[in-house]
Amino acid sequence: MSAVQNYLDAEIMWQPGPDPSSPYQADFAGAQLLVRLNDFPDDHLYTLIVNSREVAHFDDWPPYWNRRSSVKESSPQGAVVHKLKAKDSTGHWACYFVLVEPLLEQTFLKMQESQKAIDLEKYGKVIASYYEEEPNEQVKALLKEKYGFIAG
Repeated sequence: MSAVQNYLDAEIMWQPGPDPSSPYQADFAGAQLLVRLNDFPDDHLYTLIVNSREVAHFDDWPPYWNRRSSVKESSPQGAVVHKLKAKDSTGHWACYFVLVEPLLEQTFLKMQESQKAIDLEKYGKVIASYYEEEPNEQVKALLKEKYGFIAG
């Protein structure tokens, strides 16, 4: 197994990074790690930098890496919630409410404009979805009470 693969497979707790283009940093096994956001979709979404050296470019967040988000699931009114209509994995139209991590919001918006397929979980958390014309009362209540979002 390569040294790069060791980083990608390790359990790493990421902290907020120094700026929006490098939103995550960590100390791991004596190394200083940084994740940089790239010009996605023209480039890979992320670059892993170890001790100031680029070592890997990737699009999918490794499963054992834990990001500390500045927006928590239980955050009060004013969380960053986006509503979008898209086809699900079976090709049916659905509406999704996505709680987007603030540091990934600009990239998320760029991806929506690109008309390419989006893995919503890369950018935050799907907090509700529905197939009907309008969200039901339970979805509306959840969005309003937990996130301060008025769904209509």
